[in-house]
Amino acid sequence: MQPLTLYADMANWIDLAEGRVDSRPLATAIAGARVVPVLSLPHLLELASNPTKDGRVRVANCMDSIEEIGSVKWLPHYRDVIRNEAASCFNEILHGKWECPAVFFDTFHDTVRNSDREPIMAVGERMPPLRISEIVDVLAGIEEFQEYRADCFGYPDLRQNIVRERHARRAKKRFTEVELRTWLAKMLPEQVDVAQRQKFAEEVDLTKCPAFRAIWAFHEASNLDPKGARASDIADLWHLSGAVYCDVAFADRRTVEVLRQGNYEELPKRNSEFPGWIRSLA
Repeated sequence: MQPLTLYADMANWIDLAEGRVDSRPLATAIAGARVVPVLSLPHLLELASNPTKDGRVRVANCMDSIEEIGSVKWLPHYRDVIRNEAASCFNEILHGKWECPAVFFDTFHDTVRNSDREPIMAVGERMPPLRISEIVDVLAGIEEFQEYRADCFGYPDLRQNIVRERHARRAKKRFTEVELRTWLAKMLPEQVDVAQRQKFAEEVDLTKCPAFRAIWAFHEASNLDPKGARASDIADLWHLSGAVYCDVAFADRRTVEVLRQGNYEELPKRNSEFPGWIRSLA
């Protein structure tokens, strides 16, 4: 039997680190290769955003302790997941053979080797292999992390500006199929020519791109209620590639509701169900 991949929201990791949830059934399941936790850059960024160092250290140490008892997988930046989805679909159109996109990696550093050259990812690439608690401390003190935080606080204004722009050109708040296909075509490698991109946009099966669809469902829901956008949405948005690819995934109530408004069909569980799921492992 293949182990279940588990994507836990930061609130779940805090509950484990603070002892609010009995972690023994989970630890036993991980040691027995029945469950594989999945971590990602957003977990590290959320930890680095915690102004209390003691709190950061407790959660990071909890994550490090999990790595000591069993396998842990890592997800790349969500844009790289989408690029991998687009590449898999493109290869299927060209060669008639489907191969799943690369999603899970063995270490955080493995996720950045072929990543998009975004500043926050380049930071990860420069880091020596460290414990999670040490990586988080490095992140919290660098300029690129402050830029990420500025993007978070600017997200509500960004969504409102986008809605105003769409209204000015008489575009609906909900995205059209043509828009989605055109955006995904832009994620193909640069060497793909215009004719091939057009063929891709006409034939791509979007059901094989769950991360792409979930992230744009999140954006679409923000378009429907731009004044409801929050600074915390950026981290939640980045987490979605984990939520859609893992066997078991938990998200907070707001994320679930936003995805529902964006008409995404496979909703992650809510965090309130996490303790019960852990107990079911015993």
